[in-house]
Amino acid sequence: AERRAGLVAALARRNAGNSALAALARPETLVVTTGQQVGLFGGPAYTIYKALTAAKLARWLTERGLPAVAVFWLATEDHDFEEVRTAWVFNHEQRPARLEVAAVSGAPRVAGGIPITGNPSVHLAGALGELPFAGEVIERAAAAYQDGRGFGDAFAALIGSLLGEYNLLLLDPLD
Repeated sequence: AERRAGLVAALARRNAGNSALAALARPETLVVTTGQQVGLFGGPAYTIYKALTAAKLARWLTERGLPAVAVFWLATEDHDFEEVRTAWVFNHEQRPARLEVAAVSGAPRVAGGIPITGNPSVHLAGALGELPFAGEVIERAAAAYQDGRGFGDAFAALIGSLLGEYNLLLLDPLD
């Protein structure tokens, strides 16, 4: 009970207002967990698939009488910034386009704490051009990846924007 209460308290800081916290506080509630490095613009497509699978599995279990919540581990403590600072998208010419953010000298060693310089969504806008839904994608990315925001917080903001309706709890080990 003490550990569960500690977990709920720790998660409450990042997930204030999420109804899944109340469910998690109950001793019979199960946790479906997944996670991923905090890659630029959400990282590889399978990141979203993993988060959705955890959320849907938690919902499926709950509907069958086994209360469950989904927790997504934001791997902010990862040290491989070279890997997470790039993203690949198909551009308006239907060709792969590599997008990246610059490394910041003197920044923390863990990827999640590295501040974003500028707004990388400008490069995303250039790549996507007039593709269907490009405007919404760029708007969400721009809101998440703001100048000065930590890489982990930007990733969390984007995942929250995309999957907020699923009551996915976000866990950042740097919190």
